[in-house]
Amino acid sequence: MKAILALLFFPGCYSVLQAGDGFYLSDTHRVVVYGDDPARPHIDAALLETYLATRFPDNEIEVIVLARDATPEPTILVEKPEVLLLLDGDHTTFSASNELTSKLKGVLPSLRVTMMSFIAPEFRTPDTTLLELLAFWNAPAEVSVVEINAAAKCVVRSENTTVRELESDLAVAWSQDDRSLPLPSAIAQSASAARINIEMLQVRGLGSGKYRLTIDGWTMGEFWREELESGIDLTLLSTPMLKQADRVRALMLERKESKRAEWRHAAIPQTHDYEIARVNL
Repeated sequence: MKAILALLFFPGCYSVLQAGDGFYLSDTHRVVVYGDDPARPHIDAALLETYLATRFPDNEIEVIVLARDATPEPTILVEKPEVLLLLDGDHTTFSASNELTSKLKGVLPSLRVTMMSFIAPEFRTPDTTLLELLAFWNAPAEVSVVEINAAAKCVVRSENTTVRELESDLAVAWSQDDRSLPLPSAIAQSASAARINIEMLQVRGLGSGKYRLTIDGWTMGEFWREELESGIDLTLLSTPMLKQADRVRALMLERKESKRAEWRHAAIPQTHDYEIARVNL
């Protein structure tokens, strides 16, 4: 597959990519982020790990962050990355970065490199930069998308999840086995996050009136029939899935190797029980 040089969708960034429409990290097990400043980070590495762990719980992708070094080539090569995110410092030129990339690919021919020039923190926060980078990398957007026809007692659509044991009598109820988790609450409602954080629920065929949505027995809110038919954005609600993602994020922020097994277990999606019942007004 031919490598190409392409501009990112936000200023000051460029990437050596492979042509294709899939997620850039789909076949990756080790990513090295090189050149970030711990005192003034350009990329939220913990968020990258959180996203990868919660969206791909069966695929262990290790993220290694390396500070800038006087001799970057051996520092990077010792980690044997499959993908390198190269962050240009204030005084690093494109030519210097391109020369480093050429040397690295001489040893690791299959290495894929994304290069990003420095953007001052007042113009872009670390989490926003990473979210836009993930979108450019074609990161999967869907957490889960479910559409149910209550009148016909059938599942019309279920993406990235499995809907089981659907009932539609006095209340509409079902169990749902999701394959991934949403982004954590700290960044879930930003405009950049919305591009890679789709978690929608539609229920059609209800009678007129207002309905209470519960997940695992916890009330998520009350919605009119028309709202449920149009679709509820679950990323805006304090769902059990969101709380689980927040737990993974908290463990990631500790950056402790001893926590690795714990956060990998915490990232595994769980089965959740949904119910939509009419509210007596």
